[in-house]
Amino acid sequence: MEMTTEAAAVPSIEPEQTTVTVDVLHTGAVAIDRALAYEEQTWHPAPETGWFRSDSNRVWVPVSAYLISHPEGPVLVDTGWHTDVRTDERGHLGRVLSSMFDARLPDGAAVTEQLADRGLTPADLASVVITHMHSDHVSGLDLVRDAPEILVSERALADATGRFSQNRFLAGNMWDGIEFSPFGFEESGLGPFGRSHDLFGDGAVQLVWTPGHDEGQIAILARTVEGWVLLTSDVIYGRQSLQDGSIPGLTTDREAARTSLEWVRSVADRSDCVAVLPNHDPNVQPGRVTSQ
Repeated sequence: MEMTTEAAAVPSIEPEQTTVTVDVLHTGAVAIDRALAYEEQTWHPAPETGWFRSDSNRVWVPVSAYLISHPEGPVLVDTGWHTDVRTDERGHLGRVLSSMFDARLPDGAAVTEQLADRGLTPADLASVVITHMHSDHVSGLDLVRDAPEILVSERALADATGRFSQNRFLAGNMWDGIEFSPFGFEESGLGPFGRSHDLFGDGAVQLVWTPGHDEGQIAILARTVEGWVLLTSDVIYGRQSLQDGSIPGLTTDREAARTSLEWVRSVADRSDCVAVLPNHDPNVQPGRVTSQ
């Protein structure tokens, strides 16, 4: 993997450019070991799994999705938990994942229920964008299969569907029968490795390649009237990582994870960045993102 030595600059926002709004949707919660969110140096060979670890290490964190409203139509980012976790959590997650964490989906919190509250169905969306193919981001895919397109990076899809893919083994049932629209990254100079995809072609929603936690993972840079909003996906699990530089405990490439983290930190330091939103940060509240 070819890495850049410096985080690529984010463009300044100019008057008359297209802007969007961003709403945070809490689509359930997940109980994880702290070491999954923040890498630990310990004798334990895999503390992020929570196996043979004290329950005192477990924390409940939100599972977030996002609704980006663009003039060409609304975009749903990630899908949260499927309603099946309410009645058959172990059956939906499978034996391995259900041994690592617990899932919770309150009534009304599924993505389709929250879309309905806004007068929308999956068919009304411009697209669904998947940041990466881990269970808490793709569990609800079947709920939104009627969306016009379900986008995922070519890298993420290849990694998740390969013969020996860990993602396929753990969560492949969650995308059975789903027709994806894979996208590639352009050499844009944007992001930790200078590669991104401009969703609408107007710079308002940039899908930025941020590998490390997962090979094909993206963060999303959204241009709002108040400034940039960065949806970090799982580059970081919480704002703690902005302060102490901790990467997630689960990575496919630790060095890439650090490079992606440093880019996120550089965006957070910009005066025109109004919000940096980790997917699982308990301090991020649902609702419209503003500078307040």
